Amino acid sequence: MNGIHFYLKVYSYTIFLFLISFLISLVVWSPPNNYLWANEYVIFAIHQDVSMGYKDEKLYKNFYINMGQNQGIKKGTLLDVYRTVSQYNPYQNNGQYDNYRLKIGELNVISSDEESSVANTSSFYKDEKSPSMEIKDFMIGDQVQIHIE
Repeated sequence: MNGIHFYLKVYSYTIFLFLISFLISLVVWSPPNNYLWANEYVIFAIHQDVSMGYKDEKLYKNFYINMGQNQGIKKGTLLDVYRTVSQYNPYQNNGQYDNYRLKIGELNVISSDEESSVANTSSFYKDEKSPSMEIKDFMIGDQVQIHIE
């Protein structure tokens, strides 16, 4: 009977030590607070008018951004829009992908709440001096930051 009690004690101590080490690792490896981490501000939704087929019809498009008054955004603020493009390079980095962050245009804020804002296109770079894009407009997931002159 003493052998069984010995193994039960060792087993219970092993489980106890495992649980304690697990809890300590949770405390050590968990992020302390969300506000210590940088946020990525992006276009998270797009709303556009539907064409009715009229001559000289003007269509509007709104871009919704997860950046608002708490980040210093107000009506009339100019925002730079960037797109990350990944390209495969077989001659470098053992054939891995390289990421390029390209400025593709600017948005003008027309409305702002505490944590989000709505913007219209100010300019989209599509001339011969701009990078070529498969999609010739802003899209969901494009990164946004405040324009600094």
